[in-house]
Amino acid sequence: MFETNAPRDAQFPIVRTKLEPPQYRNHLLVRDLPLAQLTDAETRALAVVVAPAGFGKTTLLAQWRKRLVAAGKHVAWLSLEESDGRESRFIAALVAALCHAGCAIGRDALVVYEQQNRTDAGERFVLDLVNEMCELTTPLHLVLDDFHLLAGPVVPALVQLLIARAPAQLHLVIASRAMPAFPLATLHLRDRVAVFGADELRFNVEEARSFLAERVTAKLEAATLRTLYELTEGWPGGLQLVALALNRARDPEVYVRTLREGGRDIGDFLAAEVLARLPADLQSFLIKTSLLPRFSASLASYVSGVQEAERLLRQAETENLFIIPLDVAGEWFRYHHLFQAYLRGCAARLPVGEVAEVHRRAAEWFGTRGLLVDAVEHALASGDIGYAVDLVDRCAMHLVEIGNLATLMDWLDRLPAGEVARRWPLKLAQCWALLLSGRLAAVRVLLPELRADVDAADEDRRFQCAVIEAGIGAYCDDSHEALSLSALMSGRNDRFHVAAGCNVLSFAHLYETGLEAARNAQTWAQRWEESASGLFAPVYGQSFIGYGYHLDGRPELAREVLARALARAEQSAGPRAAPACVAASFLADVLYERNELALMLDLTAHRLEIIRELVMPHGIILATRCYARARAHAGDAWAAEEALQRLRAEGEARGSLRMTVVAAAERIRLLLAAGRTAEAANTLTELEDVFARQPAVLACGTGRAAWRETLDCRGRYELAAGRPAAARASFLSASQDCRRLGWRAPALVFEILATLADWQADAAAGALATLRHLLPAARACGLLRSLVDAGPAFGAMLEALDAEGGMPAELRAYVATLRAATCENGVAAATAGTAEPLSERESEILRLLHEGLPNKVIATTLLISLDTVKWHLKNLYRKLEVPDRYHAVRKARALGLVAAGVLGARA
Repeated sequence: MFETNAPRDAQFPIVRTKLEPPQYRNHLLVRDLPLAQLTDAETRALAVVVAPAGFGKTTLLAQWRKRLVAAGKHVAWLSLEESDGRESRFIAALVAALCHAGCAIGRDALVVYEQQNRTDAGERFVLDLVNEMCELTTPLHLVLDDFHLLAGPVVPALVQLLIARAPAQLHLVIASRAMPAFPLATLHLRDRVAVFGADELRFNVEEARSFLAERVTAKLEAATLRTLYELTEGWPGGLQLVALALNRARDPEVYVRTLREGGRDIGDFLAAEVLARLPADLQSFLIKTSLLPRFSASLASYVSGVQEAERLLRQAETENLFIIPLDVAGEWFRYHHLFQAYLRGCAARLPVGEVAEVHRRAAEWFGTRGLLVDAVEHALASGDIGYAVDLVDRCAMHLVEIGNLATLMDWLDRLPAGEVARRWPLKLAQCWALLLSGRLAAVRVLLPELRADVDAADEDRRFQCAVIEAGIGAYCDDSHEALSLSALMSGRNDRFHVAAGCNVLSFAHLYETGLEAARNAQTWAQRWEESASGLFAPVYGQSFIGYGYHLDGRPELAREVLARALARAEQSAGPRAAPACVAASFLADVLYERNELALMLDLTAHRLEIIRELVMPHGIILATRCYARARAHAGDAWAAEEALQRLRAEGEARGSLRMTVVAAAERIRLLLAAGRTAEAANTLTELEDVFARQPAVLACGTGRAAWRETLDCRGRYELAAGRPAAARASFLSASQDCRRLGWRAPALVFEILATLADWQADAAAGALATLRHLLPAARACGLLRSLVDAGPAFGAMLEALDAEGGMPAELRAYVATLRAATCENGVAAATAGTAEPLSERESEILRLLHEGLPNKVIATTLLISLDTVKWHLKNLYRKLEVPDRYHAVRKARALGLVAAGVLGARA
């Protein structure tokens, strides 16, 4: 009954009946002309079927879908409800519909959406989804039925964005009682939209005669049929009501005369006639169940208090009371919308307490089955805020553990603040959701309120608050404060908070006391690692362990552990989920060191935006630094510069000194590689002034790590300036600090750089002897790029060492690998502009590239051919001196040709 291919979050299964059209059991009149018109519109970007209730919109689209499926085409169907007006619910249901249709798209975009708590998260989801649609090799038809039920502007705005960015593969069909408030003029101009109204959906005389002949038992005169057609004006819903009433009438001809003279709205008249003739128990049953968007016998029985719900449903179905089966098994139903609207009007006249009781019992029914989204909606509709809070309370921390932050924050925003404030576990979950989505200022406001409600003797809650406080420090890159957690860890059985605390301690020890303590910090969590619920905590834990192996000079083990953590995260949550981004950011440093640059870029490029938003600064630094270095190595200095600017801005926003220092330090390396020594000197002076003004930062391990970055830059600058003694002193100082922490691999890099200083100081013999002594350890540690990035001078040292001879075979092979990589190494100097000015058309295309549009959409937007777009792109790439669209957008941002603050879908 529930969609097994729906999004991964098993806490909220999607009812499958939303993902398929109604399963009509009676013979349906085939509407040849409207179906032919729909077929003509299959190539359009958008088709809108708009008509009042009862015009057969859903029936027609169900017939059309059946034909498409029979032809082997993908058709995703989503029957919308009022609750789908909530952004998070609509997005989850949309992805479920796509998966149910056999299109393996949207899952990753959904996971990323769920883990963000941003005002533009929905727009980002749509852009990610469009990018996935661009990769489809076959057309995708997406039907959004009952679009008019969406309350508020949020979801319609997302659909409008989807239409505006729709690739050629997507054909969207909207069925609604009212015309959606979309600006369709441009689509009409390009013949990309088709609109079907009531006139196209009305029965003609022959269709009306066939329809009534099949459904009315009495034989009707031709004149009577003509009268009924004129009264209903070909309205399918009205004809269906007429057929039902005629079968109940003693004298059909008299009934038609009464109907003609009634002077009342035919829908109200016939619905009243139908309902008035039913037994009282069935009337009450229909009215109460009309408050449910869809229902089963079990649900209907529970909310109505009627034990014979199964019998009443079968009776209603037998008597054709506008009840529509939603699945083949006949377990789930809904009412015809016209009939439901009338029944809900009757329900509005019930005592308020009865309506509230129906919603309350529906909430209980859904809640006991784990369908918490529906349960919360009905609880809120019942006015039972306490029960709604209970439901959210049941799963709030689970949502945190699996990273579904969007749903949790949506619910908390809808609940009264006072009710949330009285529930300590809810406030705890709210703190975590804010922290993991990077809203540190909001967490700092809420945490004191959380602490104020903790009894001094409640050690468990004190511990949970302490973990959050330490987490704030970790997300601000402050390693010192977190060490106080150690005294609170022993004897705790809260899996999530113990694992989170272990991760914070691993981070703190990594920079404060060293690798061994960082590794030991995972001891408390390891007993639960395999069975831990959620992904954030265990993946972070494995990432810290793997990264520790990397610093310890055990590259194969580091790669194995981090790759396993990444695979686990991708399999459970998708490649762009926050846990996968965590593992990818740590693994990036390992791959970069191994000179696997293509794999490293493939790992990080499409994740950088998410890493910046959802990963702690340590991971942001690793991923950005490796990405920038690899781009610079490929000659794309503009992309490197932009990534470093983003790193600096993010560091300033978070208050992370190390992020801003690393951004400046990497820029110094770029300037030195490009021969811009004076600029590098100015930047280095500014960097050192930061520490001169704030000496207290060196009391923190991450502050000292930032200082090591500065020492590295100072050493490289002194080498470039021809002052090897000063360079050697800087490198050795950085090496000693790394040795103190047990960071064997980075310490070796600095020691080898010191030999480069000796080599430059005309102490060649001593430098080569020291290098010969250090290289076996460097080989064992898997050092490659850190040495190659030292530049041509290091290559000359290797050449001289090779010429001396006397090295074992494995060391000769290692030196040969280093020399080969050094020869290939080179960083292109950044240029100030393009070789030639861009034409007006090229500028237009560049702007659309920046917005993330694929070539086909650009062609449609500019009303030019696809070949013309490709021709302009070729000239554009030549002028910008870039190989592809990705690099074109990056360079355009760096040169100010497009607004850097506007993010495209792909760039």
